[in-house]
Amino acid sequence: MILTVQLDGFFSSVFNLDSGMGRKKQSNRSVSAPAVDAEKEIIDPRWNIFFFAAIDRPWVLNPHLFYAEQAQERLLSQFSDVEIRSEATKKGESFIESAGDWFNPDYHDESDVYENIEQIEACHWVALREMKVTVTLSLTAGMYHQFDKALRDLLIREARSWRWLDMVVISDLIWNLSFPRLMDLMEWLGIEVRNMPCFLLISACHQVVNVYKHGDGDAHQKLVNAHPEYYSVWQCEGYPQERPARHEELEVSEEQFREFAEAITVFWKSLPEGLSYSGMGKEPKWFGKAYEKVKCDKEKRERKAEE
Repeated sequence: MILTVQLDGFFSSVFNLDSGMGRKKQSNRSVSAPAVDAEKEIIDPRWNIFFFAAIDRPWVLNPHLFYAEQAQERLLSQFSDVEIRSEATKKGESFIESAGDWFNPDYHDESDVYENIEQIEACHWVALREMKVTVTLSLTAGMYHQFDKALRDLLIREARSWRWLDMVVISDLIWNLSFPRLMDLMEWLGIEVRNMPCFLLISACHQVVNVYKHGDGDAHQKLVNAHPEYYSVWQCEGYPQERPARHEELEVSEEQFREFAEAITVFWKSLPEGLSYSGMGKEPKWFGKAYEKVKCDKEKRERKAEE
């Protein structure tokens, strides 16, 4: 059944859907159509607005699983506590061996040599520990950005069936949406992402990456309040927590990295295979204005290119 729907939007044209281009039909319920870009739109509520077949999932899941596995095996494994202590001890032993070339008991105090060894080992341990923190944060950021880009690519691919929208405009809009608005868009499609058990961890990963990228600021304050466990001073057992954590103390443990990786895996596996127009949620309040702005910017670029 083809349904003619009144839209509360911006366009004033009528589009006829074709035979569906092979996309699977679903329910036969009436649909409250999106309020963008037409006075009237001919929409079959059974057509999919989102279709993510099982055969397509390896396209996004396999690169993520490979990244997470190799990050742990090739990089994080080199920064285990045992490895760091061993490297620091070797540094001290190397100093002892070199001391034989210059140590003179008539001029040097043996206790000073051993004190120097302790300092050398401690400094090397601290340097490796700081490198571990940096590497883990960098790997976390890389994994999140891989996920973020794959998700936006998927939504842009699905936007081909959002017939009431300009494909170029919606593509530009999706690439520039903030993480919360991207989640709003998915919930408009009928994907209840904020109710997924993995969502809190993915949201926390997003915030951690923001703080790592920008340092002190609003993102840091929000993360400290919501997730202080991602700061080193809060990870120390028995720490009195008498002051707020500083942005320089941001830290992701290897276990937390694995939790983020698993949350992303669960997210991809939890996406529905298909959603029809009839299952759409409420259009986000910000969408119409944001869409119109991107559309106007596009038209300005086109006019400028013609000059």
